[in-house]
Amino acid sequence: MRSPAKPIAAQGSSHSTGGTLRGKAIGGAINIADAPTIWNEIHVPARLPPVKGKIYVYLSDKNPAEIEIGTGVKPSFVMPVSDISKVITIQDAVAVGGKNYPPIQRPSVHIFYYDGDDWLAYGKWEAIQARAPEDADFIEWSSKDNKMVMHLLAVLLRFGSVSGSSHRGSIAGSLRSESPLCNNITANESSGSIGPWLTASGIPTPQYRERLADELAVNSYFMDRSKKGMRFYWGRYNEVQKAIKKASAINQAGSWPIDIPSYCEEHIIEIFIGKSAWHNNYSERFNQVSQHYPDLVDWLSDESGNRNDTAVVWGVAKADYTFLDLQEFLDNDGQLIPKVAVQPPAPVIGRQKQRTHQDRRSLAMSLGTFLAVNLVLYLVFGSQSATYALIFAIALRLHHHLPLLSIILGSIALVPCVKAAPAMQPFPDIPFNHFSNFIQETFSPNVSLSTVLMVLFSMTENPELLNLHARQQFSLFEDENVIPASGWMRCLSLESCTD
Repeated sequence: MRSPAKPIAAQGSSHSTGGTLRGKAIGGAINIADAPTIWNEIHVPARLPPVKGKIYVYLSDKNPAEIEIGTGVKPSFVMPVSDISKVITIQDAVAVGGKNYPPIQRPSVHIFYYDGDDWLAYGKWEAIQARAPEDADFIEWSSKDNKMVMHLLAVLLRFGSVSGSSHRGSIAGSLRSESPLCNNITANESSGSIGPWLTASGIPTPQYRERLADELAVNSYFMDRSKKGMRFYWGRYNEVQKAIKKASAINQAGSWPIDIPSYCEEHIIEIFIGKSAWHNNYSERFNQVSQHYPDLVDWLSDESGNRNDTAVVWGVAKADYTFLDLQEFLDNDGQLIPKVAVQPPAPVIGRQKQRTHQDRRSLAMSLGTFLAVNLVLYLVFGSQSATYALIFAIALRLHHHLPLLSIILGSIALVPCVKAAPAMQPFPDIPFNHFSNFIQETFSPNVSLSTVLMVLFSMTENPELLNLHARQQFSLFEDENVIPASGWMRCLSLESCTD
């Protein structure tokens, strides 16, 4: 062992090397924090960056043995992993999947891991998350094109019903989150093998209704919404109940298809009828019938329609019954009430004529009294007579002596009238000799005809000049000047004088 090429500073001692204690003396060992300062040539290696990877997830309801990686099968989605050293167990992998794509947490989903040769089953998602990692739960990453990858498969185990359906066999499917409430299921706007199942308001599309009808094998006869009849309604009610029971059993078994929205009872109802019509007409009423009225159930279940006991069962025999009849049946404890026609009383012609004559006579006397009293009131009270006349008319009305129409007409007739006069009146029509005498007496006898006509036409065509002349002679506002003669008057006077 040789000494360092670069001498070490003594740091206050006699020398730093070659001592008897061979560097074991107190203070002879340097502090780690001082190493970069003392040993400039020491190299501290940097921390290696984390290795990134990708998890390819496949969604399908096919048998995992039918899915072969590397044969053109494309993943449903890819989950990026920033550090593969943190994903070493199946629990780590499904945790990343549940975080990045929550629908994979659906209870009916089974998780498989591809080890390069086979798909290894690890159980349902919730079972994987519930147990602690075991030896078999440790998984490995594989290298593909210098990238670390992993393959996971989320599948429903429905091997017996996969074949023969045009809706199955697609890996590029989609899952929806499990929810018992239909209002939590939104419309699926994605395209591809699953298609749009719901409208923007959450109503099943015709394609989705047909898919559900195919899945549940319902009787298409009761899907016709144009058919009517109480027996048909009863058959539809039973078919809906049967479809709901079957769909619920499939969902509880974890076998609900993954490429359609989650199980929802209202979606099953929409196969046959709108949910509003179902709740308003079918559900409650037929539920009461099935529990309390076995005779009516037997009558409704008879598809032949050749029954002789219709009147006995319903209470009233009719060609057809409606939901209003059914509601009346339930309200009256299982019996329809016969409708009795009410006949109008026969008219008495003789007494009617006598009564009409008396009414006319009474009306004439009351109207005469009313007009006479109103005339007196008008002469005494003048314009205020209308008020007193109305009070008198109301008093007569209270004693049934005067029709209401007569009161109204009489009161309107006594209301004082107001006539509006025009703002300007036409020039008076006077004889020419009077006009000539006025000109000679007012102006000079030598005034010309043109001046006279000019003054005349000015006044007839502009009668407001007189109003202006009168207005300027009286002040109405502060700082308003009083002008005895307006400009028009001075011009006319000047013209007359000059002529």
